[in-house]
Formats: sequence, C-alpha cells, structure tokens
Amino acid sequence: MPAEGRVLTDLKPGEVILPRMLEDPLVCPDLVGRILARPVESGGVVTDEDMHLSKGPSYVPFYEYLERPGAVERIVDLDRRTFEEMGHDFSDHPWNEENFRFEVPGKADLSFVAVGEDEFVGFFIASERVPGEAHGHRIVLEPKWRTGRMALQLWCAYWRVAAAQSRIMLLTGEVGTANRTMRRFLEMLGFQPLDEEQTRDYLDKRGREEKLEGVEMIGEDGARSIAMILRLRDPA
Repeated sequence: MPAEGRVLTDLKPGEVILPRMLEDPLVCPDLVGRILARPVESGGVVTDEDMHLSKGPSYVPFYEYLERPGAVERIVDLDRRTFEEMGHDFSDHPWNEENFRFEVPGKADLSFVAVGEDEFVGFFIASERVPGEAHGHRIVLEPKWRTGRMALQLWCAYWRVAAAQSRIMLLTGEVGTANRTMRRFLEMLGFQPLDEEQTRDYLDKRGREEKLEGVEMIGEDGARSIAMILRLRDPA
C-alpha cells in the first residue's frame, strides 16, 4: 500500500513539511495543488503515487557521476545557462569545472546528480564546512524538469541523504533577496530566515566578511542574499 498523508490547511509556527516526508507526503494544499496542477482541498488524502515521489529520478553520488563521459561538461553548461537566465537570484557567479571538482568536507556524502532513464535531470551540491551543518550550495534542474514536483523530489532526496548522516544537526542555505519564489518554497519546507545576530554568527563560523544590511548579506558584486536554516534533529 502506498503511504498517504492528510493535507494540512496551513503551516503553524514551528511546523515543517520536509521532515514528515521521510514517512509520508504531508504538505500544505497550496504546494500540493501546484505540484499536482489541480486544486487540493484541506483534509484531503495524498499518496506517494499522487505525488509521484515513488516515480522520481535515480540519484547518483556526485563524484561518481563526474566519472561518466561528458558529465562535467553537462553540469558546467547547465550551471552557466541557469546563471545567464536568473543572474544573482541564482548565484554570485557561474561555477566552472574547478568549482565542481573542488573537494570540501561533506561534499562527497551530501551531493548527488538526478538522472531519469539515462537523461540528465539536474544536481544538488551540498557540503559540511561547519561541523554538523549541511549547507546547500546548488540545486539546479534542466528547464524541462523545473516543476514543483521535481524540485520537491530533489529536496526529499537531499533530506534523506542528510538524515542518514547522524552527525548532521542543521540544514542551511542562502537565497537571493529578490528570489521570493524560492524563499517561499523553502519556508514551506520548514526553513526559517536568520535574524541579524544569527546571520553575523553564520558568517563568522565560515570566516566570511560580507557586508550586512540588517539580515541581508551583500557580496563583492552587490548580490544580496539571506541565510536560512532548518533543524534536522536536536542534539542528544
């Protein structure tokens, strides 16, 4: 029998979606409706089959995928095209081959490439530069796969990968200040923006010296972003 979950009317303070999706797709009607492309009523039942969570792409460890013919070129090209399309809403700058091959703590454990029936779908790059914190650097999809459903599938895959690492306590990420769609999506998943003091601590832990205006981090090229966080588990 497929897993099923009751749809929540609204998210309450402190209530998150993503952790529950380790067991069942219990999400809010607005997000589910956009993923299914049809209205969803509060209290309705949603199954794994409805959400197509059991019919998603395959996930290949990132460095393993890099050994495939043409893999680096595909990844660099998708990153470049996404930056050209989205600019600073996506990143400070596009990554080159050196950026993708560069090894940092946790990257090999947390990063993967999504492949559907031998078709390149996208990739998720994360690392653990701060012990106990999995930081998402890149979630990138080929344009034809940019649907709410596929984005949710990648986040669920990332959640499961991070949850399998018992040392990981927090998930962190950054989103362009103007990228309201991504921020809303992350908030639906349970991420919360850091306040000004928390943002300063976030930068200090990483040895970064960006200027701050309130909670906004300002890069050298003027790109503005905010940091967001989701607690994966409480310390023992």
